[in-house]
Amino acid sequence: MFSKRVISLFAFRSIVLLVLLGILCLVMVEQFNLFLIKAANPFIPVRITLRTFGTYIEISSAGPSATSPLYVNSLTIYSGTILMITVALSAVGLRLSERLISLGVLTTLGLVIQVVGIILLSEGIEAASDINYSGFSESRQFNVFSVGWSLVPAIISAAWCYLFWRRSKSPIINSLN
Repeated sequence: MFSKRVISLFAFRSIVLLVLLGILCLVMVEQFNLFLIKAANPFIPVRITLRTFGTYIEISSAGPSATSPLYVNSLTIYSGTILMITVALSAVGLRLSERLISLGVLTTLGLVIQVVGIILLSEGIEAASDINYSGFSESRQFNVFSVGWSLVPAIISAAWCYLFWRRSKSPIINSLN
């Protein structure tokens, strides 16, 4: 079991990292959005267009019964990845190599989640604006998007914690107890 000191150190690191990563995200949001749009574009339906609009990503349809564009807040998009990275970087008792590997893996998983989320939203908008759409049913994409956006980063973080923190007998953690 972890001592109060280890838990306090983790909590302090987490708060500091959340603030710093949030500021970094705000400063670099347009570049992150452009990268996300470029990664998702090959998988987006033909009638859907993506563009960055300040701190939002605009998803618009040119279908027969096109609706008004959907604006997705970028901080919502990146929040799961920021939380996963925070958990990995603020963990107590990890070596630098373990932190760097975790950072790479979790950042990659976060990007995959974001691209899949944008694709699901685009498919949902395409389904809602086209009567002859042959993909998923209209609401399935939105349901998968909302569940995935909130649960997948939490599940990945929990799996990471299990894999790396189950070694609570490590010398670094024991020296802090």
